[in-house]
Amino acid sequence: MISRVYTVPLKKAWRKKKNRRAEAAVKFLRRFVARHMKVEEEKVKIDAKVNEKIWERSMNNPPRRIRVKVDKMDDGTVIVSLLEEVKKTEEEEEKEEKPKEEKKKKRTTRRKRRKKEEKEDAGDEEKSIQES
Repeated sequence: MISRVYTVPLKKAWRKKKNRRAEAAVKFLRRFVARHMKVEEEKVKIDAKVNEKIWERSMNNPPRRIRVKVDKMDDGTVIVSLLEEVKKTEEEEEKEEKPKEEKKKKRTTRRKRRKKEEKEDAGDEEKSIQES
């Protein structure tokens, strides 16, 4: 099995009419992978998540480029999957291994600090009046 990572430019899909861009992007992705993995277009299987990523922003606005992981099986079929899936699972594993850090202190706004200072100043004035 051969695995490769590609950044596929889908810019040419933007030459099509607005309502055909996502379809053109999928076709271009299939042609690109077939050309680079040296197989026929019929043997290229695109994962559902890749398709969803292309269609995510409707048919009018597909991404300009997409990062994919391409696996060529021994029987000649090629499977295209999103590269981000692999990275996310690695990041999740790292998060599980690390102990949870303490929460950061909440930052106060200027308004709250001023009110607090005004209360302290008012308290100081009352004390000085009572002492005299």
